[in-house]
Amino acid sequence: AERNRVLTKKKPEHKHKKIKNQIELALESNPVDMNTLLHIGATSGFLSDNLRIECWIKILGINKHNLIDYKKGIKQHKDQHIIDQDVARSLWSFTLHESNEYRQKKRKELGDIIHALMSYHQDWHYYQGFHDICSVLILISPSSLAFSFAERLCAGHLKEARRSSFGSIQQQLYFIFDLIKLVDFELYKVFNSIEMPPHFAISGVITWFAHDITEFSKVVRVFDLFLCSHPSMPIYFWTSLIVLSKKKILECGQDMSVLHRVLQHLPESIRDIEELISLTNKLWNKYPISKLLKSSKTQLSEDHSFSEYPFIWYGLKDIPPDRLSVVHPYHKQQNKNLFHKNAKHLPTGDDIVLYGDSIILRKNLPRKEGEKTRKLFNSIIQNLGMIILFLFMIYLLVNILSPTTN
Repeated sequence: AERNRVLTKKKPEHKHKKIKNQIELALESNPVDMNTLLHIGATSGFLSDNLRIECWIKILGINKHNLIDYKKGIKQHKDQHIIDQDVARSLWSFTLHESNEYRQKKRKELGDIIHALMSYHQDWHYYQGFHDICSVLILISPSSLAFSFAERLCAGHLKEARRSSFGSIQQQLYFIFDLIKLVDFELYKVFNSIEMPPHFAISGVITWFAHDITEFSKVVRVFDLFLCSHPSMPIYFWTSLIVLSKKKILECGQDMSVLHRVLQHLPESIRDIEELISLTNKLWNKYPISKLLKSSKTQLSEDHSFSEYPFIWYGLKDIPPDRLSVVHPYHKQQNKNLFHKNAKHLPTGDDIVLYGDSIILRKNLPRKEGEKTRKLFNSIIQNLGMIILFLFMIYLLVNILSPTTN
Protein backbone atom coordinates (compact mmCIF):
# COMPACT_ATOMS: atom_id res chain seq x y z
CA ALA A 1 0.00 0.00 0.00
CA GLU A 2 1.19 3.47 -0.81
CA ARG A 3 2.12 5.44 2.30
CA ASN A 4 2.88 9.09 1.83
CA ARG A 5 1.58 10.65 5.01
CA VAL A 6 1.78 14.30 5.97
CA LEU A 7 2.19 15.82 9.41
CA THR A 8 -0.65 15.38 11.90
CA LYS A 9 -1.07 19.11 12.35
CA LYS A 10 -1.40 20.43 8.82
CA LYS A 11 0.91 23.33 8.11
CA PRO A 12 -0.12 26.39 6.08
CA GLU A 13 0.52 25.67 2.42
CA HIS A 14 3.17 28.38 1.99
CA LYS A 15 5.09 27.16 5.05
CA HIS A 16 4.85 23.55 3.90
CA LYS A 17 6.23 24.53 0.48
CA LYS A 18 9.07 26.53 2.05
CA ILE A 19 10.15 23.60 4.24
CA LYS A 20 9.92 21.20 1.29
CA ASN A 21 12.16 23.49 -0.78
CA GLN A 22 14.68 23.72 2.08
CA ILE A 23 14.80 19.92 2.37
CA GLU A 24 15.30 19.46 -1.38
CA LEU A 25 18.06 22.08 -1.50
CA ALA A 26 19.82 20.44 1.47
CA LEU A 27 19.64 17.03 -0.22
CA GLU A 28 20.92 18.40 -3.54
CA SER A 29 23.89 20.19 -1.96
CA ASN A 30 27.32 18.66 -2.44
CA PRO A 31 28.14 17.70 0.21
CA VAL A 32 24.67 17.28 1.68
CA ASP A 33 23.70 20.14 4.00
CA MET A 34 23.46 17.95 7.10
CA ASN A 35 22.94 20.83 9.53
CA THR A 36 19.80 21.92 7.69
CA LEU A 37 18.43 18.36 7.55
CA LEU A 38 19.00 17.83 11.28
CA HIS A 39 17.37 21.14 12.13
CA ILE A 40 14.31 20.56 9.93
CA GLY A 41 13.87 16.97 11.12
CA ALA A 42 13.88 18.06 14.74
CA THR A 43 11.77 21.18 14.45
CA SER A 44 9.39 20.64 11.52
CA GLY A 45 9.69 17.02 10.42
CA PHE A 46 10.21 15.72 6.90
CA LEU A 47 6.60 16.22 5.77
CA SER A 48 6.09 12.96 3.86
CA ASP A 49 7.45 9.41 3.78
CA ASN A 50 9.06 9.95 0.35
CA LEU A 51 11.12 12.87 1.66
CA ARG A 52 11.62 11.11 5.00
CA ILE A 53 13.32 8.11 3.37
CA GLU A 54 15.75 10.30 1.41
CA CYS A 55 16.60 12.38 4.50
CA TRP A 56 17.09 9.37 6.76
CA ILE A 57 19.41 7.80 4.16
CA LYS A 58 21.65 10.87 4.25
CA ILE A 59 21.48 11.42 8.01
CA LEU A 60 22.31 7.80 8.80
CA GLY A 61 25.05 7.65 6.18
CA ILE A 62 23.51 4.82 4.15
CA ASN A 63 24.82 4.04 0.68
CA LYS A 64 21.55 3.06 -0.98
CA HIS A 65 23.43 1.79 -4.05
CA ASN A 66 25.41 -0.71 -1.98
CA LEU A 67 22.85 -2.42 0.25
CA ILE A 68 23.62 -5.99 1.27
CA ASP A 69 21.35 -9.01 0.92
CA TYR A 70 20.84 -9.18 4.68
CA LYS A 71 18.80 -12.39 4.51
CA LYS A 72 21.93 -14.36 3.57
CA GLY A 73 23.37 -13.63 7.00
CA ILE A 74 20.49 -15.09 9.01
CA LYS A 75 21.45 -17.99 11.28
CA GLN A 76 20.41 -19.43 14.64
CA HIS A 77 20.95 -17.08 17.58
CA LYS A 78 20.11 -16.75 21.26
CA ASP A 79 16.99 -14.57 20.85
CA GLN A 80 15.31 -16.59 18.07
CA HIS A 81 12.22 -17.76 19.96
CA ILE A 82 11.25 -14.51 21.67
CA ILE A 83 11.63 -12.55 18.40
CA ASP A 84 9.29 -14.97 16.62
CA GLN A 85 6.72 -14.50 19.39
CA ASP A 86 6.93 -10.69 19.28
CA VAL A 87 6.70 -10.59 15.47
CA ALA A 88 3.63 -12.88 15.47
CA ARG A 89 1.65 -10.32 17.50
CA SER A 90 3.06 -7.17 15.88
CA LEU A 91 1.78 -4.53 13.44
CA TRP A 92 -1.88 -4.55 14.52
CA SER A 93 -2.37 -0.88 15.35
CA PHE A 94 -0.48 0.43 12.31
CA THR A 95 -2.17 -1.87 9.75
CA LEU A 96 -5.81 -1.77 10.87
CA HIS A 97 -6.98 -0.79 7.39
CA GLU A 98 -4.71 -3.18 5.50
CA SER A 99 -5.38 -6.74 4.38
CA ASN A 100 -4.21 -9.74 6.37
CA GLU A 101 -1.97 -10.72 3.42
CA TYR A 102 -0.22 -7.36 3.61
CA ARG A 103 0.19 -7.69 7.39
CA GLN A 104 1.68 -11.19 7.09
CA LYS A 105 4.07 -10.03 4.37
CA LYS A 106 5.30 -7.19 6.56
CA ARG A 107 5.64 -9.52 9.55
CA LYS A 108 7.88 -11.79 7.49
CA GLU A 109 10.05 -8.81 6.55
CA LEU A 110 10.09 -7.66 10.17
CA GLY A 111 11.23 -11.07 11.43
CA ASP A 112 13.94 -11.38 8.77
CA ILE A 113 15.35 -7.92 9.59
CA ILE A 114 15.58 -8.54 13.33
CA HIS A 115 16.96 -12.09 12.94
CA ALA A 116 19.58 -10.77 10.50
CA LEU A 117 20.65 -8.01 12.91
CA MET A 118 21.03 -10.46 15.78
CA SER A 119 22.90 -12.87 13.49
CA TYR A 120 25.37 -10.28 12.21
CA HIS A 121 25.90 -8.84 15.69
CA GLN A 122 25.65 -11.70 18.16
CA ASP A 123 27.03 -9.53 20.96
CA TRP A 124 23.94 -7.32 20.64
CA HIS A 125 20.90 -8.19 22.73
CA TYR A 126 17.35 -8.14 21.45
CA TYR A 127 14.80 -6.49 23.74
CA GLN A 128 11.02 -6.54 23.67
CA GLY A 129 10.07 -3.25 22.08
CA PHE A 130 12.77 -3.24 19.42
CA HIS A 131 10.28 -4.89 17.08
CA ASP A 132 8.05 -1.81 17.52
CA ILE A 133 10.82 0.43 16.18
CA CYS A 134 11.53 -1.94 13.27
CA SER A 135 7.80 -2.08 12.49
CA VAL A 136 7.83 1.65 11.81
CA LEU A 137 10.90 1.31 9.62
CA ILE A 138 9.43 -1.42 7.39
CA LEU A 139 6.16 0.46 6.96
CA ILE A 140 8.06 3.49 5.69
CA SER A 141 10.79 1.95 3.55
CA PRO A 142 11.76 -1.15 1.55
CA SER A 143 13.08 -3.96 3.75
CA SER A 144 16.72 -3.57 2.60
CA LEU A 145 16.68 0.06 3.70
CA ALA A 146 14.77 -0.76 6.88
CA PHE A 147 17.53 -3.21 7.82
CA SER A 148 20.17 -0.52 7.22
CA PHE A 149 18.22 2.05 9.24
CA ALA A 150 17.77 -0.39 12.13
CA GLU A 151 21.44 -1.33 12.18
CA ARG A 152 22.55 2.30 12.29
CA LEU A 153 20.11 3.08 15.12
CA CYS A 154 21.37 0.09 17.13
CA ALA A 155 24.95 1.24 16.68
CA GLY A 156 24.10 4.78 17.80
CA HIS A 157 20.87 6.06 19.34
CA LEU A 158 19.68 2.65 20.64
CA LYS A 159 23.05 1.43 21.88
CA GLU A 160 22.03 1.48 25.56
CA ALA A 161 18.79 -0.41 24.94
CA ARG A 162 20.47 -3.32 23.15
CA ARG A 163 23.00 -3.93 25.94
CA SER A 164 22.73 -7.09 28.08
CA SER A 165 20.58 -5.25 30.66
CA PHE A 166 18.52 -2.07 31.00
CA GLY A 167 20.73 -0.79 33.82
CA SER A 168 22.05 2.09 31.74
CA ILE A 169 18.55 2.99 30.50
CA GLN A 170 17.15 2.99 34.02
CA GLN A 171 19.93 5.31 35.14
CA GLN A 172 19.29 7.88 32.44
CA LEU A 173 15.55 7.96 33.21
CA TYR A 174 16.33 9.87 36.41
CA PHE A 175 17.27 12.84 34.24
CA ILE A 176 13.51 13.30 33.79
CA PHE A 177 13.19 14.31 37.43
CA ASP A 178 16.30 16.53 37.19
CA LEU A 179 14.65 18.35 34.30
CA ILE A 180 11.26 18.65 36.01
CA LYS A 181 13.00 20.16 39.02
CA LEU A 182 14.40 22.90 36.78
CA VAL A 183 11.21 23.45 34.78
CA ASP A 184 8.36 23.11 37.31
CA PHE A 185 9.27 22.76 40.97
CA GLU A 186 5.63 22.20 41.99
CA LEU A 187 5.52 19.09 39.80
CA TYR A 188 8.91 17.98 41.07
CA LYS A 189 7.65 18.07 44.67
CA VAL A 190 4.87 15.62 43.76
CA PHE A 191 7.35 13.05 42.44
CA ASN A 192 9.87 13.68 45.17
CA SER A 193 7.40 13.44 48.07
CA ILE A 194 6.28 9.92 47.14
CA GLU A 195 9.76 8.87 45.90
CA MET A 196 8.37 7.99 42.50
CA PRO A 197 10.73 5.82 40.41
CA PRO A 198 10.93 6.66 36.67
CA HIS A 199 10.05 3.14 35.46
CA PHE A 200 6.87 4.46 33.82
CA ALA A 201 9.04 6.06 31.12
CA ILE A 202 11.03 3.03 29.97
CA SER A 203 8.64 1.89 27.23
CA GLY A 204 8.61 5.27 25.50
CA VAL A 205 12.40 5.55 25.61
CA ILE A 206 13.27 2.08 24.27
CA THR A 207 10.54 2.03 21.58
CA TRP A 208 10.67 5.72 20.62
CA PHE A 209 6.98 5.75 21.63
CA ALA A 210 6.07 3.38 18.78
CA HIS A 211 4.48 1.06 21.35
CA ASP A 212 2.58 3.83 23.12
CA ILE A 213 1.31 6.16 20.37
CA THR A 214 -1.19 4.53 18.02
CA GLU A 215 -1.38 7.21 15.29
CA PHE A 216 1.31 6.42 12.74
CA SER A 217 1.68 10.02 11.53
CA LYS A 218 2.53 11.09 15.09
CA VAL A 219 4.98 8.23 15.57
CA VAL A 220 7.01 9.04 12.44
CA ARG A 221 7.11 12.68 13.51
CA VAL A 222 8.62 11.55 16.83
CA PHE A 223 11.12 9.40 14.89
CA ASP A 224 12.17 12.47 12.87
CA LEU A 225 12.82 14.34 16.10
CA PHE A 226 14.79 11.57 17.83
CA LEU A 227 16.79 10.52 14.78
CA CYS A 228 17.90 14.13 14.21
CA SER A 229 18.79 14.81 17.83
CA HIS A 230 21.02 13.78 20.69
CA PRO A 231 20.22 10.28 22.10
CA SER A 232 18.91 11.93 25.28
CA MET A 233 16.01 13.58 23.42
CA PRO A 234 13.42 10.95 24.54
CA ILE A 235 14.11 12.16 28.10
CA TYR A 236 13.23 15.72 27.10
CA PHE A 237 10.16 14.50 25.22
CA TRP A 238 8.91 12.66 28.31
CA THR A 239 9.57 15.71 30.49
CA SER A 240 7.61 17.95 28.10
CA LEU A 241 4.71 15.49 28.10
CA ILE A 242 4.62 15.52 31.91
CA VAL A 243 4.79 19.32 32.08
CA LEU A 244 1.93 19.68 29.58
CA SER A 245 -0.10 17.14 31.62
CA LYS A 246 0.41 18.95 34.92
CA LYS A 247 -3.29 19.14 35.76
CA LYS A 248 -3.80 15.36 35.42
CA ILE A 249 -0.75 14.67 37.56
CA LEU A 250 -1.71 17.04 40.36
CA GLU A 251 -5.17 15.42 40.51
CA CYS A 252 -3.50 12.11 41.48
CA GLY A 253 -2.48 13.48 44.85
CA GLN A 254 -0.06 11.27 46.79
CA ASP A 255 -1.29 7.95 45.40
CA MET A 256 1.72 6.39 43.64
CA SER A 257 -0.24 3.60 41.94
CA VAL A 258 -2.76 6.06 40.46
CA LEU A 259 0.03 8.41 39.35
CA HIS A 260 1.97 5.55 37.76
CA ARG A 261 -1.11 4.47 35.80
CA VAL A 262 -1.79 8.04 34.61
CA LEU A 263 1.82 8.50 33.52
CA GLN A 264 1.88 5.22 31.61
CA HIS A 265 -1.14 6.28 29.56
CA LEU A 266 -0.02 9.87 28.84
CA PRO A 267 1.47 9.06 25.39
CA GLU A 268 -1.87 7.67 24.25
CA SER A 269 -3.55 11.00 24.97
CA ILE A 270 -1.19 13.21 22.94
CA ARG A 271 -3.28 15.55 20.81
CA ASP A 272 -0.99 18.27 19.52
CA ILE A 273 2.28 16.57 18.63
CA GLU A 274 3.82 19.80 17.30
CA GLU A 275 3.20 21.65 20.57
CA LEU A 276 4.87 18.79 22.44
CA ILE A 277 7.88 18.71 20.11
CA SER A 278 8.23 22.49 20.27
CA LEU A 279 8.45 22.38 24.07
CA THR A 280 10.88 19.45 23.85
CA ASN A 281 13.26 21.50 21.69
CA LYS A 282 12.91 24.52 23.98
CA LEU A 283 13.86 22.43 27.01
CA TRP A 284 16.86 20.99 25.16
CA ASN A 285 18.07 24.45 24.17
CA LYS A 286 17.67 25.81 27.71
CA TYR A 287 18.89 22.76 29.64
CA PRO A 288 21.17 20.73 27.32
CA ILE A 289 22.38 17.34 28.49
CA SER A 290 25.86 18.77 29.19
CA LYS A 291 24.35 20.95 31.94
CA LEU A 292 22.33 18.10 33.38
CA LEU A 293 25.39 15.85 33.54
CA LYS A 294 27.26 18.47 35.53
CA SER A 295 24.49 19.05 38.06
CA SER A 296 22.91 15.60 38.32
CA LYS A 297 23.84 12.80 40.71
CA THR A 298 23.31 10.35 37.87
CA GLN A 299 26.63 9.03 36.54
CA LEU A 300 26.97 7.43 33.12
CA SER A 301 29.68 5.15 31.75
CA GLU A 302 32.42 6.56 29.50
CA ASP A 303 31.19 4.57 26.51
CA HIS A 304 27.56 5.66 26.96
CA SER A 305 25.86 6.72 23.72
CA PHE A 306 25.31 10.20 25.18
CA SER A 307 29.07 10.80 24.93
CA GLU A 308 29.37 9.45 21.36
CA TYR A 309 27.17 12.08 19.74
CA PRO A 310 27.41 13.45 17.06
CA PHE A 311 27.67 10.04 15.43
CA ILE A 312 30.42 9.53 12.93
CA TRP A 313 28.12 9.00 9.95
CA TYR A 314 26.86 12.59 10.20
CA GLY A 315 30.19 13.64 8.68
CA LEU A 316 29.96 17.04 10.37
CA LYS A 317 32.77 19.39 11.30
CA ASP A 318 30.54 22.07 12.82
CA ILE A 319 27.48 20.81 14.67
CA PRO A 320 24.79 23.44 15.28
CA PRO A 321 24.66 24.30 19.02
CA ASP A 322 21.04 23.20 19.40
CA ARG A 323 21.93 19.63 18.30
CA LEU A 324 25.23 19.30 20.15
CA SER A 325 26.35 17.50 23.29
CA VAL A 326 29.62 18.72 24.79
CA VAL A 327 30.36 15.71 26.99
CA HIS A 328 33.56 14.47 25.38
CA PRO A 329 34.60 14.19 21.72
CA TYR A 330 33.33 11.12 19.95
CA HIS A 331 36.48 10.65 17.91
CA LYS A 332 38.65 10.11 21.00
CA GLN A 333 38.35 6.34 20.91
CA GLN A 334 38.70 4.08 23.94
CA ASN A 335 40.38 0.67 24.19
CA LYS A 336 43.50 1.51 22.22
CA ASN A 337 44.97 -1.92 23.06
CA LEU A 338 42.51 -3.70 20.76
CA PHE A 339 43.59 -4.99 17.35
CA HIS A 340 41.97 -5.42 13.94
CA LYS A 341 40.48 -8.77 14.90
CA ASN A 342 38.16 -6.89 17.26
CA ALA A 343 36.75 -4.71 14.48
CA LYS A 344 33.62 -5.70 12.56
CA HIS A 345 32.44 -4.19 9.30
CA LEU A 346 28.99 -2.69 9.42
CA PRO A 347 27.33 -4.14 6.30
CA THR A 348 25.69 -0.84 5.40
CA GLY A 349 28.77 1.35 5.79
CA ASP A 350 31.60 1.51 3.26
CA ASP A 351 34.21 2.97 5.61
CA ILE A 352 32.67 2.47 9.06
CA VAL A 353 33.49 -0.41 11.39
CA LEU A 354 32.52 -1.50 14.88
CA TYR A 355 35.62 -1.38 17.07
CA GLY A 356 34.85 -2.98 20.40
CA ASP A 357 31.47 -1.36 21.09
CA SER A 358 32.23 1.92 19.33
CA ILE A 359 31.81 3.01 15.72
CA ILE A 360 34.88 4.48 14.00
CA LEU A 361 36.27 5.09 10.53
CA ARG A 362 38.24 2.19 9.09
CA LYS A 363 41.26 4.47 8.52
CA ASN A 364 41.36 5.27 12.27
CA LEU A 365 41.72 1.63 13.34
CA PRO A 366 44.82 0.94 15.49
CA ARG A 367 47.45 -1.01 13.61
CA LYS A 368 47.54 -4.76 13.88
CA GLU A 369 49.87 -6.35 16.41
CA GLY A 370 53.35 -6.59 14.89
CA GLU A 371 52.52 -4.26 11.99
CA LYS A 372 54.83 -1.50 13.26
CA THR A 373 57.72 -3.98 13.62
CA ARG A 374 57.12 -5.36 10.14
CA LYS A 375 57.03 -1.87 8.62
CA LEU A 376 60.26 -0.95 10.43
CA PHE A 377 61.96 -4.10 9.16
CA ASN A 378 60.80 -3.44 5.59
CA SER A 379 62.05 0.13 5.84
CA ILE A 380 65.50 -1.03 7.03
CA ILE A 381 65.78 -3.58 4.20
CA GLN A 382 64.73 -0.96 1.65
CA ASN A 383 67.23 1.60 2.96
CA LEU A 384 69.98 -1.02 3.15
CA GLY A 385 69.38 -1.88 -0.50
CA MET A 386 69.66 1.78 -1.44
CA ILE A 387 72.95 2.09 0.49
CA ILE A 388 74.43 -0.99 -1.23
CA LEU A 389 73.37 0.35 -4.64
CA PHE A 390 74.90 3.75 -3.82
CA LEU A 391 78.22 2.19 -2.75
CA PHE A 392 78.29 0.03 -5.89
CA MET A 393 77.79 3.09 -8.09
CA ILE A 394 80.63 4.89 -6.32
CA TYR A 395 82.84 1.82 -6.85
CA LEU A 396 82.07 1.83 -10.59
CA LEU A 397 82.66 5.57 -10.84
CA VAL A 398 86.02 5.33 -9.08
CA ASN A 399 87.14 2.52 -11.39
CA ILE A 400 86.10 4.46 -14.49
CA LEU A 401 87.82 7.69 -13.46
CA SER A 402 91.01 6.16 -12.02
CA PRO A 403 94.07 6.02 -14.41
CA THR A 404 94.69 2.68 -16.12
CA THR A 405 97.79 0.97 -14.80
CA ASN A 406 100.02 -1.15 -17.04
